[in-house]
Amino acid sequence: MATCIAGAACADAVSDAKAGQDALNRNDNAGAVALFSRAIDSHGLSQDGQESAYVERATAFMAMRQFDLALADLDLAQSISPDDPDAKTMRAKIPPTATLDQTSAARRGATLYGRGDYDGALAALNRAIDLKPRDDYSLYERGLTWLAKPDYDRALADFNAVMQIKPTWGTLEERGNAWRGRGNYAQAIADYNNALQMNSSAAAVYFDRGQAYALQRDSSSAINDFNRALQLAPNVEAYLYARCEIRSAASVDLDRALADCDKTLQINPDSAADFDARAFAHFKRGEFDLAIGDANEALRRDARRASALFVRGLAETRSGKGNGAADIRTAQSMDSHVGDYYAKWGVRF
Repeated sequence: MATCIAGAACADAVSDAKAGQDALNRNDNAGAVALFSRAIDSHGLSQDGQESAYVERATAFMAMRQFDLALADLDLAQSISPDDPDAKTMRAKIPPTATLDQTSAARRGATLYGRGDYDGALAALNRAIDLKPRDDYSLYERGLTWLAKPDYDRALADFNAVMQIKPTWGTLEERGNAWRGRGNYAQAIADYNNALQMNSSAAAVYFDRGQAYALQRDSSSAINDFNRALQLAPNVEAYLYARCEIRSAASVDLDRALADCDKTLQINPDSAADFDARAFAHFKRGEFDLAIGDANEALRRDARRASALFVRGLAETRSGKGNGAADIRTAQSMDSHVGDYYAKWGVRF
């Protein structure tokens, strides 16, 4: 069903996909969904294997009459292989978006957004908004979808419309995220400030404001906000990761940066992102062998993680081990902007 692209982690993904097929064959649809989901989320399948897993999971969702989730998987499968005959046959059995009533279209849009099927979500949410132009729920979900695409101008337009209908701190937060995406950090921070006036215990808003400060290279304010987020919501992996990253980038409290990254890996021991972040912390501490080791662990889990390859290249270059220049070139071929973040903080190869 699939071939391996990333070592041991991939072998697990292939095994999960095969077990999912076995569960599907014995009509254990919930078990099949769980197994295919684990295989898909591991990013350890080949492209063909990923496409097949989406179709098979859609089959399980269809059997459970969860048509919106099935449609999301079929959309994702056909983004890989547009002519898959099984996907086309199955899609014909799902009520078309254009026939849905307003409530059903809004629900489908939110479901597809949640599954990462942004084009499908927009089609459904456009239908919902055509039927009810001032539906704050549909406008908000469409704003989130535009934010994810990312199309910040359209996201701002939808969040502005929601604020005219039903102002909430959550909409202010997301509008702040759209401003941040556009690079307007001052406006983003203003929206986060207003959101916190409405809800001073919203950990996620402190986290988002911290990210805006980090992008401004205001490391002190960023760390303060990440501290506040963690006081309100201790042990949240994303918050610890962000604090590790900003401390490492700014060379502030590198011992604490490393402690934060260690804690993220206690929470999620198989996270490529967290190994990547710890590799950078080790690099900034001058611990190049440890940086290379953690970058290798990140790449073992996600072979296409350009930032881990870039950090490994930096550490190899500084230590004189390996072929740092080749790693950096390969990372740049994957993502031409991979070095921008590090250069912003004065790290160049």
